[in-house]
Amino acid sequence: MDKVPLVSLELSGKWIAWDELHTHVVASGASLADVHEEVEKKGEKNVWFDKVPSRTDFFGGAAFHK
Repeated sequence: MDKVPLVSLELSGKWIAWDELHTHVVASGASLADVHEEVEKKGEKNVWFDKVPSRTDFFGGAAFHK
């Protein structure tokens, strides 16, 4: 299983742009448009955009396996 990189709590609820290898965050902001603009200013290529869950988001679920 691949390791999932962790982001700091200060990015909670924000949009981020990962580098191509998902090893570090190259930009962050309140909106996707803000992050896209920052990425363009920095001249970054091949980034992945993601939304970091807020501290109050809850993920749950169940699975059934036969």
